[in-house]
Amino acid sequence: MVYFEFAEWLAIAAAVLLILVCAGVVWRAVWLPSDVRTVACCGACGQPVGELQSPRCTECGGQFNRVGVSTPSMVVRYRAGLGWALLAWTTLMVAIGGVVLSIQQQQAAMQGWAAFAPITPAGGAQQITIEREYTPRSRSGPHPFRAELAVDAVTDDGLVTSGTAKLRLRKTGTAERVSLEMSLPDGAYVLKAADDRELARGGSVDQEVIETLFAQLNVGMPPETSLAFSRQFVEILNETRFDPESLNHGGMGAIDLSQPTLMSSGGSSSTGPVGGFAPRAAMPAFPAPSWWSGMLVSGAILSGFWIAGVIAITLRNRQLLRPKAPTAG
Repeated sequence: MVYFEFAEWLAIAAAVLLILVCAGVVWRAVWLPSDVRTVACCGACGQPVGELQSPRCTECGGQFNRVGVSTPSMVVRYRAGLGWALLAWTTLMVAIGGVVLSIQQQQAAMQGWAAFAPITPAGGAQQITIEREYTPRSRSGPHPFRAELAVDAVTDDGLVTSGTAKLRLRKTGTAERVSLEMSLPDGAYVLKAADDRELARGGSVDQEVIETLFAQLNVGMPPETSLAFSRQFVEILNETRFDPESLNHGGMGAIDLSQPTLMSSGGSSSTGPVGGFAPRAAMPAFPAPSWWSGMLVSGAILSGFWIAGVIAITLRNRQLLRPKAPTAG
């Protein structure tokens, strides 16, 4: 990230420097200082030399074959030739055109996405939906049940305000399921049998609650294995009460198959505004017709400026190269 920021600033600095240099070249080509003489002058002191009646300057005594003689046309060409001035002007127009193109592209993109973006409700309320599947494993291999956890929660500024978490246990090879429904964030729960009959309810989930689920499912695990899986389910459900997204970010770490372990084997998640995305108009095609028309107008204006600048620079250069009679007196 730091590299890209530095590269962007470096590109901006280079572009600004290029624009300043080009502007300077154009300026030197169309403007002369007021002290530039309209006649030939001594190359050392600038004294008019008249008809060169003497090989030395009457002001500084310098020999003209050493210090030279400066003429108005030489000064104009030395400051900036016509070819360089036109090249600099063209570069300026290309740079300005690039800036205009970038601005118009950003505006078109923002207008297009504005018609497609969802409405985010005030207060930052978000709907979080997460589904996770867990496969219990240990050194002895897979165990005869599968677990599914479904979370539907509403958060406001990162805090859970309401929702439910539903844990389903299914015996391997059958459609028989038992479930635990827990409200968020208070943790109150309801246990339900395979026939959706309510088994128990309470204020918080602990290992004994999960053991009741295993007993209803009748998976036939050893007590120590059942206890280990119950402890892990309690940890997962307690984390879900206050931070449902921990299911996305958390992991089991290093898998130690010497102990019974719940391994996440798949699932899905989504986050969006409460109530879903508000319907909007279809995303407009890009580039949109309005973008093309804007570019045509901008291109015509810039082309007009470029042509006018070329004509003005050429005429001014010719005017400066044209010899002028010295002012009398």
